[in-house]
Amino acid sequence: MKLLLLCLSGVAARDATTHETLGLPMTLTNYIDGEFREAGTTEANRNPATGEVIGQVAVSSRADVEEAISVAKKAQDVWGSYPVQARARVLEELADRLEAKAELFSKAESVDMGKVLASSAGDDLKRQVRNLRYHAATAVADRPVSSLVETDRTFEQRPGDDAPQRHFLNYASRYPIGVVGIIAHWSRPLHQTVWRLAPALACGNAVIVKAPTVTPLTTFALAQVIDDLVKAGKIPAGVVNFVFGSGEVVGQTLASHRAVGAVAMVGGNTAAAKIQLAAAAAGSMKKLKFDVGNNHAVVVDEAADLDALLPVAVTAAFKCDAGQRAHSTQTLVLHAAIADAFLDKFLPAVRALTVGDPLDVSIDVGPLVSKDQVTLMRQGLDALVAAGGKILVGGIENATLPPSADLAGGNWFRPTVVGPFTYERKQGDCRRGCGADDGGDYDYDQGKPWADEHQGPIVKIVVVPDIETAIHAANAGPYGLSASVWSQNIDTAHAVAHAIDAGYVWVNNWLARDLAMPFGGWKESGNGQRSGGSWDLDFYSYTKTTSIELRQNRHDLTDKNFYVAATA
Repeated sequence: MKLLLLCLSGVAARDATTHETLGLPMTLTNYIDGEFREAGTTEANRNPATGEVIGQVAVSSRADVEEAISVAKKAQDVWGSYPVQARARVLEELADRLEAKAELFSKAESVDMGKVLASSAGDDLKRQVRNLRYHAATAVADRPVSSLVETDRTFEQRPGDDAPQRHFLNYASRYPIGVVGIIAHWSRPLHQTVWRLAPALACGNAVIVKAPTVTPLTTFALAQVIDDLVKAGKIPAGVVNFVFGSGEVVGQTLASHRAVGAVAMVGGNTAAAKIQLAAAAAGSMKKLKFDVGNNHAVVVDEAADLDALLPVAVTAAFKCDAGQRAHSTQTLVLHAAIADAFLDKFLPAVRALTVGDPLDVSIDVGPLVSKDQVTLMRQGLDALVAAGGKILVGGIENATLPPSADLAGGNWFRPTVVGPFTYERKQGDCRRGCGADDGGDYDYDQGKPWADEHQGPIVKIVVVPDIETAIHAANAGPYGLSASVWSQNIDTAHAVAHAIDAGYVWVNNWLARDLAMPFGGWKESGNGQRSGGSWDLDFYSYTKTTSIELRQNRHDLTDKNFYVAATA
């Protein structure tokens, strides 16, 4: 608690923030084979609120990555032989240790990416603990299928041939893939890592985490917790490895190396395409899973409860990570019948948001993760204004003004609302994307700026005359990771949710998640692989079906209740 109070006490605590004040080394190194190892070079890690250098982070070479792969391959032979119950106990202990270091992880995530401390110290960390415990339980409960088949002939016999009655036991079992690469994103790096690490380990794989150099703190702190487990003899050295560096080096090496059996990545579409190309160029048929790109649209029907929507819309657009989540509200698609009434509530609420140091509990919105992200937001805003959008909250000139002089070096972009844009279907009757090939009026390559991804504190307002047009507007862009629908008419809510092209649709809520349900993007937001429950187990494992003839049949087994368990 003393650490938490210190970080909330004001400018003095903020100015003193470095890796060391967080209990981390000033240079964050790779973690390979149970050891913290230096890479050839380093780069500066900066506080997004001040721009100050707070430490250094390793920049790995291809040789560093190849060493991690070699180590992981050897360690996996041991880890994969552990019973699933033993692997689950390790995940449970990892969850316990994360909980015990809640203050460190919460403050580190705020310093790392500008996340407001109230968010990182709340449900966000608890969610990672739930992820670990859920996947531990799911792996233990998993039981592959089995069957008993009776036949009087085999494939080499022809119909009519005399043959004795024969019985075959068929069962399916899971096996580890081997070495799995996880490419974490700068947005919520702890969550993006743990969500993939937990099922990968539960299935008996060794893992190499490509940690983001822009937001390295919580990933390194996780490596320290793993190291504690290694030193305690809970998990073999080399089962979990962390390598910092660029996507061009670390990511491409993981994708192209034949010893890596799967890569799960969160990030941008361009980076995902490079991973696919690197794997293909190496002749590798490894499993690939991508969660990339989104333009989260919120469809607001004329029957929506606007009072219930208001706080959720403000939080989803701005207060959670300054709009930098993949599921942050980016486009509000408003039915014309309620557009004015909602904007009369929404715009003042956005203007009232406070921007500043994320370690200050009175602040609503923190900085963006990097100068590059600020540049992208400025370019996006310029394109929206050029397309006819009016700035309803914010402004061209003051969008990047710092909240105070002592924060002048930070990565600031103020909450901005642009619109209203209109969307009218002019030709064709396509619903899913309205691409040029479908005879519609929308071509993904020549899209409307409000249908593009803006991963930051910009919300676009689109006003439509009816709910059918709202569906077309929500589907207009190339992305389909998630969306939301607000309507008190349950028939309308179901119909719109059914028609939206997205992998996850929230109705009258936001971010309610059941970890057992499948999660993954449509269109350009993914490659068809899903996370969650059995879908995770399927991705991070191979399945094998075994067929065994039961030769010693003294009795007619079909006359008895015959059950065979595929696993103990």
